[in-house]
Amino acid sequence: AGDRWDGAKLDAETSNGGVSLRVPERYSARVETGTVNGNLKLDIPVSVKGDISKRLSFDLGSGGPMVRVVTTNGGVTIRRS
Repeated sequence: AGDRWDGAKLDAETSNGGVSLRVPERYSARVETGTVNGNLKLDIPVSVKGDISKRLSFDLGSGGPMVRVVTTNGGVTIRRS
């Protein structure tokens, strides 16, 4: 909830299973996400420089505290709520 993470960072990681992140429309954060064995699905517009791989780092809105959401065996979905 709100427009940014209230803290230094948020770190969510799993080894087996997918992760899903829903962020409010006007949310601002520095997002780091990735998977080893799975797909990335982003239902939000992002700008990427270079090759698109299974790890991404990007700013939402005006950036802000790091929100890290990663998994080893599973997919990652990030969308607006």
